[in-house]
Amino acid sequence: MVVLERCKDILSNDRASLSEKSKAYETMGDISAKMGQFDEARKYYTLSSYASPFNEELYRKRLSLIQRNTLPRIALSVVISSYYRFSSLVRTVENVRANTFFPHQIIVVVDKCDDGTVEYVREQHGKNSFVGLVNERHQGNVASLIKGMCQSQGNYIALLGDDIRLMPGWDLEVVLTIENDPQAGCGVPLILDPDGDIDSAGKFNEFCSPKFEWIGRLKQFRTDYACGKNMLNFPELHHPRECDYGVAPVLKRKCLEQIGRVDGAYRHYFFDPDLGYTLQEHGWKNIYCPTSVMVHNQRQSESDDKERNQKAAPEYYYFVHKWGLHLP
Repeated sequence: MVVLERCKDILSNDRASLSEKSKAYETMGDISAKMGQFDEARKYYTLSSYASPFNEELYRKRLSLIQRNTLPRIALSVVISSYYRFSSLVRTVENVRANTFFPHQIIVVVDKCDDGTVEYVREQHGKNSFVGLVNERHQGNVASLIKGMCQSQGNYIALLGDDIRLMPGWDLEVVLTIENDPQAGCGVPLILDPDGDIDSAGKFNEFCSPKFEWIGRLKQFRTDYACGKNMLNFPELHHPRECDYGVAPVLKRKCLEQIGRVDGAYRHYFFDPDLGYTLQEHGWKNIYCPTSVMVHNQRQSESDDKERNQKAAPEYYYFVHKWGLHLP
């Protein structure tokens, strides 16, 4: 009891550091786990990980509380698109192998390049359920993802970039959140920036549309105010809820089969929001999953943002025209 009171004192102290708060929550989780209070322990380990998001041991402690014999049978396909990012791709593939809970295949689709990426993909092909595909010409990110999706075999499909770090159990947390919801077609992970702060906690578009009355119905989901800040400070983001779309979506295969196809007109940008809208158009929901955690390893500079906005302009206009969007 003395230890618990000390932990509570730390958590009530506004001057306590995130590291101190993380340790306090971890200690409370350890005590709850020893007492057999596994739901409480899981909650405390989650809060501890929000304060110290790169501590993989916290995620593994939470995983250890799962009763594996009660889990659904899941096979996961992880689709990764890459181009001229050899080192980053290798790290991402190794991370998928180390921190994915369910049996999985890894499908990597690359545009032809001369930095070692093509050789790596061909060398890995056939090893540990790895499928490597090479486009002979530069087709872009979206075409590669769609090509990978066509090769997928799992009943869940994750669409990842080649610069993502996955925290242990990221896939299990999506399944625990959306598997038993018949309307949930897509799980949206919490994305952190390289500092461990919020990059994306589910996405919401401000648009409305006379063509589609349901566009704009999720206005309460605004999360941009939290970007660049620590997750622990935003308890309203600690719970699953519906959003418009997300980065690195994890989709149920039956959802993709029902919508029939995804839009291949995009090259690199606006595919994620278009996919999110397409799911909603067919009656599915995108569900933000705050305990499924990924880190976007690439930091964007102002010059990068400017160049990206210029490149994205044609796809933005296509997206806006397709859905008949305008700002309210």
